[in-house]
Amino acid sequence: MKLEVFKRDTGKKSIKNQIRVQGHIPAVIYAKGMSNAYAYVNGDDFATALRRMPKDHLATTVFELKGEAGGFKALVKEIQYDPTSYQIIHLDLLKLSDQDVIVKVPIVCTGMADCAGIKLGGVLRQVRRYVR
Repeated sequence: MKLEVFKRDTGKKSIKNQIRVQGHIPAVIYAKGMSNAYAYVNGDDFATALRRMPKDHLATTVFELKGEAGGFKALVKEIQYDPTSYQIIHLDLLKLSDQDVIVKVPIVCTGMADCAGIKLGGVLRQVRRYVR
């Protein structure tokens, strides 16, 4: 999925609030051995990407971020929500490099409709939902 990132200034909280009023989401981009980069993404574009994504696949979805300094790939490590409106107020993005990354990969069961036990009225009991 592709997103465009824009550089933002750090400092006062009012700067982040102005970004949110404009419909954008403040973000921090970090990587091992590098200093943090402060940016923001378009809120509508990110919401569209979330709607297209299968359930529980956010942690494993690689975003192609394009910005002023070039393009790179990143994972969403954390999303902060407003407790009352449940709108996204902040993103933490992990820039991908040659180093290993530990993520939880969701297990998706397919072919359940063809299973004889389910056809006879049984229910699938999925013990593990993720694999590290």
